[in-house]
Amino acid sequence: MAAPKPALAQSYAANVVLVILTLFPGLINTSAISLDASVIGSDLHVAPALAATLPLLSDAALAFGCVLAAELGRRVAIEGASENVCRDLGIPPEWAKHCEDAFHLGHDNQRDDLA
Repeated sequence: MAAPKPALAQSYAANVVLVILTLFPGLINTSAISLDASVIGSDLHVAPALAATLPLLSDAALAFGCVLAAELGRRVAIEGASENVCRDLGIPPEWAKHCEDAFHLGHDNQRDDLA
């Protein structure tokens, strides 16, 4: 018997709403700071353009971090505790020999099938 699919697995609209609601607080902050950049800039003694740019840089860093985390997560799932993954996570590579599931292989005992 097949396992039931998650409730949101079949609804594109529900997934879009979930993403928007997750990002909404950040969008509000970015918009609010942009509107008040001149006041914030004068209070911090910086140019208003700089005060307006900081939230945008923060949003860009968040997006980059999400992509980076997704890529690293994919590599962990495919490579397991490989030397490169351990190094990227800041874990000493020799710890991999103590991992219960230090590497993953596909059905024909090849890693390439997992990618």
